[in-house]
Amino acid sequence: MTKQPKVRKPHPILHGIGLVLSVILLVAVLVGTYFLSTLATVVDSFFGAPSGHYSDAEIADTKVKAEALAADVEAEGTVLVQNNDNTLPLSADTKKVNVFGWASTAWLGGGSGSGGVNAVNTDLLAALTAYGIEYNTELTDMYKDFQPGREYAKTLRSRPEQSGRLYEPDISNTTYYTQSMLDNAKNFSDTAIVVIGRLAGESNDATKQQYKRTEKGGDIVVDDTRTMLELTTEEENLLTYVGANYAHVVVLINSTNVMELGQIETIPGVDACLIAGLSGSEGATAIPAVLWGDKEPSGRTADTWAYDLTTAASYANAGMEGVGAYADAEGLYPADGTVSGNLDTYDAYEQVSYVDYAEGIYIGYKWYETADAEGYWDGVSNEHGTGYDAVVQYPFGYGLSYTSFDWKVTDAPPTAPP
Repeated sequence: MTKQPKVRKPHPILHGIGLVLSVILLVAVLVGTYFLSTLATVVDSFFGAPSGHYSDAEIADTKVKAEALAADVEAEGTVLVQNNDNTLPLSADTKKVNVFGWASTAWLGGGSGSGGVNAVNTDLLAALTAYGIEYNTELTDMYKDFQPGREYAKTLRSRPEQSGRLYEPDISNTTYYTQSMLDNAKNFSDTAIVVIGRLAGESNDATKQQYKRTEKGGDIVVDDTRTMLELTTEEENLLTYVGANYAHVVVLINSTNVMELGQIETIPGVDACLIAGLSGSEGATAIPAVLWGDKEPSGRTADTWAYDLTTAASYANAGMEGVGAYADAEGLYPADGTVSGNLDTYDAYEQVSYVDYAEGIYIGYKWYETADAEGYWDGVSNEHGTGYDAVVQYPFGYGLSYTSFDWKVTDAPPTAPP
């Protein structure tokens, strides 16, 4: 007969004592946590750490300082790329302006995804008002009625052809630009500010076609001859009109991306162009100060702006053309039934994708400057110039200033000092 092992039963007294001690320890931890959190300010001050508790006055003061800093950053980051006949800064006598372009009523403070901002509290129009400049509300009211904001402002919740939609009625369409409106605008001011806006962001490449709405509530029109980062025919026609009808024409670029802006140079009457970039929640307050000369546009281009983006080494692999699919990847993540929650509908991933960055390091100035040094652009000639000048509109680090100066070497030793 096999001897059964003894099963040791827990001692009831010791078990009870352990349970009581556990409860006491738990209560002590909870009470201690509450006590320390209540006295956090005292403890932090004892160790010299910031308390994390601020009065309403301190919060308000910090907000004012932060907004002022944002305005300084915006002013110092704006890039003046064209200023014919010193059109900018505008005269102090200019108290009224016409603001053209649908994008003036949908000002961008940021991109989308990780580059987005929660809200644009101060846009261009509000900044003009705060600066004491009156703008033509007949125009801006028409734009707001034509299309009240972007339909898709979040790239993570839309497809590229949705977030990249472009809105602009044509200047020749009298349904929107009535003759009386155009006459009123010319009587209102001889100065026109034209806003060009583009939105792209995380997960959505800029499209190689233009998806446009040119009629209120109308169907989306697709232009396969121009990319999203070129001017639309409507924007080009608008610039042609204001260039012919206004004494002072300033273009503001409010874009997440570099663009093709050759027409800014070739359309008669377009005097100045300022790349305002993205102004965040409050930074647009600085733009009128730059336009009227209270602040200097100190920015320089952080990328190369080419006349034609197809000249970029990365263009062939941009957009959907650059997306490949791994072979024999069925059942592997994310093509294993995983769905994308970014869109309104939960679509399953169909493949395991990759992008081949065949251009390697040759992006931006690394490509354009290297290609120039190798003579790659020598045979290029167009209305903008020859060689490199015919390809690159604004080189990396380009930017003009309101200040005129020159320099020369008046004395230099013939040899370097020892």
